[in-house]
Amino acid sequence: MSNALRVGGAFVAVGAALFLLTLVQVLVQGWMVPFPVTWSFIAIVLAAGFLGAFATTDKRQPGSRAQVSALALAVGLVFLGRLLPQEPLMIWQQYWLPAYGLAAIACGLVIRRSTLR
Repeated sequence: MSNALRVGGAFVAVGAALFLLTLVQVLVQGWMVPFPVTWSFIAIVLAAGFLGAFATTDKRQPGSRAQVSALALAVGLVFLGRLLPQEPLMIWQQYWLPAYGLAAIACGLVIRRSTLR
């Protein structure tokens, strides 16, 4: 698999994670409540990026050690995120989560599309 597909997949996965985190934030805290960026949030976004970069892209694609290692790293990052301090590093307005998610998905699709030519 080309590196561009990996990078594009990572961006798409990060965008999807940001949209999912937006949904959870809206359902739990309410609409337009400031979002605290914590180490746990950063760990989850990094884990999504690793999963997106090493995801299987075809049914005929065999599994690899790199994919299993990326999955283990992602699970470890999520677990580590639960142990890290929960004090906010910065506060974002809630609309930045889907805005960054949309930008990440757009970047990922452009990068993946560039490999098809």
